Amino acid sequence: MRSYSAIIYHSWRRALGIRRKWTAKILPIILYSAAFIPVIGFISVPAIIGIDGFRFEPSELFSTISLILLVFAAAASPEMLCDDRRENVLPLYYSRGMSRWDYLAAKLLALGGIMLSVSLFPALLLHLGNSFLQDQPFHYLSSNWEELFKILAAALLLSLFYAALGLAVASMTERKGIASAIVIGIFLAGSAIANGLYEAIEQSWSFVFALVSPMDIPDGILLLVFGEASSGSLPDRADVDGPWFLLSVLGFVCFSGILLYRRYLRED
Repeated sequence: MRSYSAIIYHSWRRALGIRRKWTAKILPIILYSAAFIPVIGFISVPAIIGIDGFRFEPSELFSTISLILLVFAAAASPEMLCDDRRENVLPLYYSRGMSRWDYLAAKLLALGGIMLSVSLFPALLLHLGNSFLQDQPFHYLSSNWEELFKILAAALLLSLFYAALGLAVASMTERKGIASAIVIGIFLAGSAIANGLYEAIEQSWSFVFALVSPMDIPDGILLLVFGEASSGSLPDRADVDGPWFLLSVLGFVCFSGILLYRRYLRED
């Protein structure tokens, strides 16, 4: 258990730039600021100026946070895996009674925890801020308690999706820069191809392209949890039912698990 927690702690330190050069801390600071500062603004401006009818919902916030999660996954997942392989420290972990399953589970928890801190806490802060802007905040909170479960569900699914795919890509190479570029490339190129094929193929089954477009999966998660996707997004245009995206997320996670198995577990 001590080795398990040590891997998680060490992974957090590397991903967040703790006890490293100041340049390693710049990107995490920017990304956390991008997640929290707008929320503070959305809460404080109506409170100070008193703008009636101004309200920013957690579902809208998640659309922005999903881009932050993508950049975080591209930056943090190589930090967690590539150095261990390049420096050949994996045998050291395994010699202390830790299996490859334990190692990968610790890495997934570490990256998933960072993703969750970026996705969950700003949304919770926004929900609480919106509540206390009401005339009867505690009554509003008690009447909208189910919103908290929706926020938690969306944050968990987004975190799992980005963490699993990021680690799977990072496991394929020992070069951190290449791994980061591949993660971004998969999302951009994969989504461009899926959107192009959806527009080109006018068939009843063409909605499946919305289920395999990496950049559009977050909108599908919002459709699943909150009942609405961003206007003009592929899930919105394809008119896909929300539960399909739960299967889509599970499919991406299983595919990522297969890649990690081939890279690590098959070596047993």
